[in-house]
Amino acid sequence: MGVYRGEIDFESAVAKLLPHQRQFIGSPSRNVAYVGGVGSGKTVALCLTAILNGANEPDGFSLIGRLNMPALINSTMKTFLELVPESEGSWKPSEKRYVFRNGHEVVFLHLDISDPKVSGHIKSMNLSGAYIDEATEISEDIYFLVQSRLRRKTAPRHLLRLASNPAGHDWVWRHYFDPQRSAQLLKLNLGITATTFDNTHLSQEYVENMLATWPTDWQERYIHGHFSDFSDLIYKEFNERTHTWDASRAHAHFSGSNMPPLSWPTLIGIDIGSDTEHDPWSVVLIAVAPDGTLFQFDEVYGRGLLISEIADRVWRKMEGRPTPDMAYDYANRQCALELAEHGIHGQPAIKDVQPGLFKVSQYMHVDGRLRHPFSGAAGAPRYFISNHCTDTIKELTGYKWAKDRSGNATGKPAHDNSHSPDAIRYAIHTYRPLPERMHVAEQWENPRIDEMSRLYWYEAAKHERDGELKKKPLRFQRPMRSVFRRPHSTRGVLQ
Repeated sequence: MGVYRGEIDFESAVAKLLPHQRQFIGSPSRNVAYVGGVGSGKTVALCLTAILNGANEPDGFSLIGRLNMPALINSTMKTFLELVPESEGSWKPSEKRYVFRNGHEVVFLHLDISDPKVSGHIKSMNLSGAYIDEATEISEDIYFLVQSRLRRKTAPRHLLRLASNPAGHDWVWRHYFDPQRSAQLLKLNLGITATTFDNTHLSQEYVENMLATWPTDWQERYIHGHFSDFSDLIYKEFNERTHTWDASRAHAHFSGSNMPPLSWPTLIGIDIGSDTEHDPWSVVLIAVAPDGTLFQFDEVYGRGLLISEIADRVWRKMEGRPTPDMAYDYANRQCALELAEHGIHGQPAIKDVQPGLFKVSQYMHVDGRLRHPFSGAAGAPRYFISNHCTDTIKELTGYKWAKDRSGNATGKPAHDNSHSPDAIRYAIHTYRPLPERMHVAEQWENPRIDEMSRLYWYEAAKHERDGELKKKPLRFQRPMRSVFRRPHSTRGVLQ
């Protein structure tokens, strides 16, 4: 049993090793990169390599890192502590350090080089091994810095191990997979690839959900493990015919209204404008349907807008709706503080670009299992936009991947037409889950049963849920939030 009890343990993980994992763990090469699709066992293989090397190298010193600390803690470190046998050593949580019985130490550290403290700490290390998860998240400079620290004199050999999803023809591809790389890199660096399908332990439902919800570009990279550069448009599937609704007429899906019901929860994403760079403000207002489908019913967009004007527009567009969840970029702290003075209170958005784009892409993807809420046709996205949100529609249709001066893909979004897409990403990535699972209808949702039966099954399901909650106390409870009240307003409380 590991330090933490989880879904896996050392013995079962070793017994179920996949061929690509065995090759990665047992490779004699100094530097090895394991790049593949989601669920192909990369993090498990990385942690097992660190554990086996630590247990067999007395008094060594290794680093396990990832760009951001939250991801490192919730994924890589969690997997390591589930896998490492409890008898192998001791865990020091305050230091995020594991010490094997033989004296080998493993330290967990985020690799955000913009933090000078991190850069300084890494520069002073003498490592025998370095293990980097999701290596494509970090820059080539960080890679070179970590590589330069593999110089521990007592180490019988120095190991550098990378695990990651592919990210096009980036530095990982150039160093480990480019067939034209230098003879020295061909000798030192080994690249191993795998697809999601190579993991025979995954459930069929898991794979089918990915194939149904992921756009083609993302499937190429994150399921098939191809080093494909994304081409041109970021949201290729977005088009007005499929993703917009006519806000000039009533719709049955909105109970006879032209807009989502006022009772539906609301998300707001805000991309703060800049006078110096002449960037516009973009505010998107999104209603969340009971089944999780998102409907952007309005927007605020423009250059040179006063904070008070933006706040007033948001208040008018939110009239009658419940307190929203708001997320915005805190790059301009002063604007955020001024918004708060006008009652627009939000929180810093989760800004991870690639994961955010991936999540929004899934909401834009046309899932053939869904029924279109406006046309009734088979196949529908999970994100719709009112046709009067003209600025959002304009930017989404022109939102592209950036290229350098030589015309090569950079793997990052271009700045042009990025403002509304950024606001959408902030709202969705901060507050919404990945839309992987289909909603399973409850018995009380069956349209063929009568009203008395519907009420009976509804109460039965509610009683069962309440009973489950009493059995297991909640670890996290969201505090009560005040209603969305406009400061010094004479219009009363917004319901």
